[in-house]
Amino acid sequence: MIRFRLHVPARTPALRWITLILLLGALLRIHAGAREARFHPDEAYFAGCAMRAALNGSWLLAGDLDKPPLAIYLSAASMSLFAAQTNAAGVLDFTARQGEFAARLPGVFSGILLIAVVYRLAYALYADRRVALTAAALFSLSPFAVGFSGSAFTDTPMLLAAALALWAAVRGRRLTSGIALALAVLCKFQAIYLLPLILMMLWGR
Repeated sequence: MIRFRLHVPARTPALRWITLILLLGALLRIHAGAREARFHPDEAYFAGCAMRAALNGSWLLAGDLDKPPLAIYLSAASMSLFAAQTNAAGVLDFTARQGEFAARLPGVFSGILLIAVVYRLAYALYADRRVALTAAALFSLSPFAVGFSGSAFTDTPMLLAAALALWAAVRGRRLTSGIALALAVLCKFQAIYLLPLILMMLWGR
């Protein structure tokens, strides 16, 4: 008689936990991004620049913008994909509610992905799945992380790229770390402050 045995890897419980943590974090961030709330003045300015790029083709982002363009381009792409439609006059347009939701989507998705990166970064640093799960759970439930993920601010895309740069540095992948840090700086200049930490991690490898 032939017998079949199902091999269950030791990491399966951790996989279940991180899946639950990701689902919870995703629900919180989607709820924050879909809420009926008007923009903060800075959010409104960034979203206005993204709207002009999405609807009018103003990709040079003319004006008194003091931020690099990548995060705003992500909002503009989201508006083009999920909000813009041709109105009765044959002009691309969207309602204020559609524009708000689309402008927040990049932050929502970045915040969800960031939970997974925090888990992988913590595991790469400590080689302990309990520590990694705890770090992911705390970040998933963090009110600040949830609030900024559900916004049109440039912080969450910057943090995602910066966390990827740190993770790559811990794994000794210098080129990947440099590219990720460059993308973080293109979202928000303050990401450059992580350069000494990234260099220390690469040196430690």
